[in-house]
Amino acid sequence: MRGAWANLLRLLGASRSTHAGLRLRDVGSLGLVAAILALIEILGRNSASESSDAVAAFALAGLVGACADGHRRWGLRWTAWLCAAAAASGRRFQPWRFELGVDLRGRPPIASALPPRLVLQVVALAVLAGAAGAWICWVGEPLRDLAMRVSCLGYLAGAALLWTALVLLTLLMLVTPVALLFDLTLSYTSLRRAKVRSAVAALVGAYFLLVLACAVLLPLWVATVLLAVSVLAGSGLPWLPPHRHLDCLWRARSGGRIRSIGWRTYVSAESLAMLLVPLVLVVLALGSEAVGLPDDASTPVSTALGSVAAWVCGCGLIVCYALYGGLTYLARWHDPERPAPTVVHFSGAGAREVPGSIRERLERRGWKLRFAPARPRRTDVCVHVSGPGESPAETPETSEVSKTSEVLKVLKGSHPLPAGRKPAFRVAASELEDPRLLARIARRDEIQRRRILMRTLESIFRRAATRPPKTGTGYWVAPQYWFVPSLTRDQMAGEHTQILEMIPPLYYRALPHPVRRHFLDISRALEVDLIFLEDGLGFRGLRHVLRVMFEQYDIHGGRQPAREIHFAGLPKIRVILHDFTLQEPLIKPNYPEPDYEEVGRARILHVFRDRGEDEELEPTPDESDHLLSPVGSPG
Repeated sequence: MRGAWANLLRLLGASRSTHAGLRLRDVGSLGLVAAILALIEILGRNSASESSDAVAAFALAGLVGACADGHRRWGLRWTAWLCAAAAASGRRFQPWRFELGVDLRGRPPIASALPPRLVLQVVALAVLAGAAGAWICWVGEPLRDLAMRVSCLGYLAGAALLWTALVLLTLLMLVTPVALLFDLTLSYTSLRRAKVRSAVAALVGAYFLLVLACAVLLPLWVATVLLAVSVLAGSGLPWLPPHRHLDCLWRARSGGRIRSIGWRTYVSAESLAMLLVPLVLVVLALGSEAVGLPDDASTPVSTALGSVAAWVCGCGLIVCYALYGGLTYLARWHDPERPAPTVVHFSGAGAREVPGSIRERLERRGWKLRFAPARPRRTDVCVHVSGPGESPAETPETSEVSKTSEVLKVLKGSHPLPAGRKPAFRVAASELEDPRLLARIARRDEIQRRRILMRTLESIFRRAATRPPKTGTGYWVAPQYWFVPSLTRDQMAGEHTQILEMIPPLYYRALPHPVRRHFLDISRALEVDLIFLEDGLGFRGLRHVLRVMFEQYDIHGGRQPAREIHFAGLPKIRVILHDFTLQEPLIKPNYPEPDYEEVGRARILHVFRDRGEDEELEPTPDESDHLLSPVGSPG
């Protein structure tokens, strides 16, 4: 059909060289298109069912394709005018688009406001859904009959768009739960990729059987209820406790002022705007059947597509938000912002003789106590209270777990370790009154947390090195934030997961909460929000940088921010501290710039391979007064 109309347009444009021929081609093709549209309008008004509407919509789509082909081949003036009008209409919506980023600095504060596009989208979809529901419940007249009385062509265009949107939405919701199940199974379990695929295949099969059973056994209005529940769940999930404050920055793509918006507000509004789309499409397609009322309209195409989309989207959105909501809740529950006091584990024959004054003193400092026979955890400071006849000497450091294989066992979830494998103080019961013991315990707690951080990050980087070929230029390291679930790259292209940009294992499973809290304190004191590690350095380069950060934190007591000069002298490493403020690029020759967010504020510590020859050479002064004179010279 499209080829036949293209041949007619070619016959009307037989003259190719003269101005009259060009004008005849434009007028003839426009007249032919108008005649075909009038014919579709006349015949469409007499159609009694949606099956004939589908044929007419297909013919209308073929006519549009033929016009596009004619515009590409011959450059018709009226099609060029339509394209220019459509482009101008699209440019009118350009100011409504906005860029978004995370504000990790928070200083100075920025005025808050809601993006106009987001507000308009939510309000428009909510009004459309409410109007469609009110029309169905109170008026009862089929929307097809109303649209046919106004314009058949308008109805056919709208119906074609509705059917296309329902098909695309169904395909999207068939793929999204599968990809999300794959990502979470890969991230939350220690299974290899091949076994993950087998497990996900079984879960996907059970999921599709459940959807099929629901579609066969339950009435259609249940699917509409599932869609409504998903809308409420998606918009209300960010407001569930625990509440963690996080600000985002946004700016219109056409330029303008930077504004801030709370993370919970943005996620809630964006989820509401996205989830109202399938609800509106399903209500428009099903009519009164969406709410369980009888529908006398003959709309087999819309009913079939709407029913399939309702069940697939209803069940799929519930599954997606249950999985993603659980992941978000776990990340917020393990937020490093929560306090992580020192835990002291007392063992030995004299542990029962710890006086009450010592317990009160430790609890007054906010510390927690644990006594044998309870097993110590990874971050506990073990104190062995010697009994009569035991040596109070401290156990050697060689008893500490240091093998990577045992660290990998810890990554799989076995946090408690045997007490005999932990370093401990051996003190006599009389030494518990010594005030210096508290300082030793506090220092040992810091050292233990840092060692666990270093060993765990080393294991994570070794696991990341076994992944497929990478895109981007390096890794982002930020275990101190709840919204950064794992090690990530500056560019993710489906390397390991399908939807979630994560490199297993997750931080909250690999690193104990006290370790992440301690690193958060160090990062805040040194004013380092993010660490970027370039490819080729590996964990060895990061180890040198972290040791310098620990040293600066200990020397200055957390009262001085980190500077580039503190990292000078590291072998084959160049550290650059970049104050990324409102899309300010990193201006350093010979060094790659990672893929940032569009807008945001953060102080980023870049760890690069030292390339040299990037420093600006200062000219030698000409005046001799500014030069040093040799010793013994008359000047």
